[in-house]
Amino acid sequence: MGRHGICHQVIAENGLARPGEVLACTDSHTCAAGAYNTAARGLGPAEVYSILCTGRTWFQIAPTIRYEFTGTRPAAVSGKDIFLHIAGTWGDATNQSLEFGGPGLGSIPMNDRRTIATQGAEISADYSTFPIDDLARDFLAEHGAGPGSYRAAAPDPDAGYAAVRTVDLDSLVPYVARPGTVSRNALPVTEIEQRPVNQCFIGSCANGQLEDLAIAAGIVRGRRVAPGVRLLVTPASQEVYRLAMRAATSRTWPTPARWSPTPPAARASATTWGCWGRARSA
Repeated sequence: MGRHGICHQVIAENGLARPGEVLACTDSHTCAAGAYNTAARGLGPAEVYSILCTGRTWFQIAPTIRYEFTGTRPAAVSGKDIFLHIAGTWGDATNQSLEFGGPGLGSIPMNDRRTIATQGAEISADYSTFPIDDLARDFLAEHGAGPGSYRAAAPDPDAGYAAVRTVDLDSLVPYVARPGTVSRNALPVTEIEQRPVNQCFIGSCANGQLEDLAIAAGIVRGRRVAPGVRLLVTPASQEVYRLAMRAATSRTWPTPARWSPTPPAARASATTWGCWGRARSA
């Protein structure tokens, strides 16, 4: 089986992203580690080679947009829904950093925080960072990063922001991103017309965590894939695949669901590596 997977998942599983530290990786979604109070950013190969040789790099300090979460996340609303609400409402954050916090943060579990942080790249944000709270401390401790192994970062009391925006979690519903882009192109599912689908893809670097598979398994339990539809399931790492199998999550999937136990990051888009099927005639 191995221990490989999408880098963001492997980093999280092994406690390699720690509060108050800087993390660089050759993937645009490296900002996922911001869920753990890490200043994480994707860089190109040349920059990473330079870091390997010198142990140094530099970043331009960007203006920061702060999102204040209020209320409580509804059970049917995921981190992806929260992000799509942000992207659909406010659009791109090019050359800016995102900071999340507020009294509603405690209702957002760590897997959803990582999804939100991961998706910062989709609106061109430099960083997506969360503060440290009890949920984050417990998660880090469970993955080998005890409280004595890091020093968390927090915004200065007099910090200035390019904008401060409030997200009322109580008012959110599940969202859908329409084709093309998520920036100002996401709507509540209640506003999307019904239409047939040919393929369903569950996974990616943002939604291939064990919690995501469990949610999807609960939805499809007792059902079958409709004729003419292909269902693909890609866990984010071999560890997620093993845990899903151990928890019998995979046994709830309808047939003929197609599991991929080896998740290349390229499959995060579901448009490469054979994830597009051939057209079917009516």
